[in-house]
Amino acid sequence: MLFFYSYEHEPVHVHARYQGRESKIELIISEGKVIQLNVLDVKGKKLMAKKQLSDFKDLVSKLSDEIV
Repeated sequence: MLFFYSYEHEPVHVHARYQGRESKIELIISEGKVIQLNVLDVKGKKLMAKKQLSDFKDLVSKLSDEIV
């Protein structure tokens, strides 16, 4: 499951949850373009497994312009 919290803090980021694990990806923007994705853990949650985290990052990378 992918989700956003409305009116949440900068930088723009996306959360993902899978089988009780959760991670988030920050989208670093410069001059209106996404220049970097930072994968972060979520306090109190286990980091997503490697395969799901890789899929999550790929999806966010492909949709980064639409997300922003």
